[in-house]
Amino acid sequence: GAVQKVTSQSDIAFGFTADQLKPFMDAGGKLRKDLQDGKADYIALRNEVAQTAQQLPADSPARKVAEGVLDQTEKLAKAQEELQRALSQQAVVARLGERALQDGDPEALMRAATTLVSEVDGVHSACIWELGRDGRRLTLRAGLGDEVIGAGRRVSAARDSHAGAGSRRGGL
Repeated sequence: GAVQKVTSQSDIAFGFTADQLKPFMDAGGKLRKDLQDGKADYIALRNEVAQTAQQLPADSPARKVAEGVLDQTEKLAKAQEELQRALSQQAVVARLGERALQDGDPEALMRAATTLVSEVDGVHSACIWELGRDGRRLTLRAGLGDEVIGAGRRVSAARDSHAGAGSRRGGL
């Protein structure tokens, strides 16, 4: 078999040379510093570790370590995603509040609200319906882009309609 010269114990770890492991060691050092500074990006870390793990042999000890890191950081990454979503929602509320203070026009504010809400991750469209005084009709007041074509359109909010059921439950 082939003879491999090893100058120190740290030259070979998990079947990799020190040069091959250097990027992981650097990333670990950066993560440690980011954790101390409260700036850790668990989503990016998980993406990097997942890509690395896929390149390692299934029976490799390094792959098992990578999979352990993925397991340990799963909840942290989800919490980070939820925090980012909440921050995005708060930013929309703040921008809408600024808009309301700048311009008191309700029509403009409703249009701005639907546009801003559409910027929140996971929201594909938004519209504002006004429930008539009789409680039986909804009027479309604002929507997104081309969807506003139906602005002013009315739909039934009678008891036997979806809109009526939603308005009785406070869903509108």
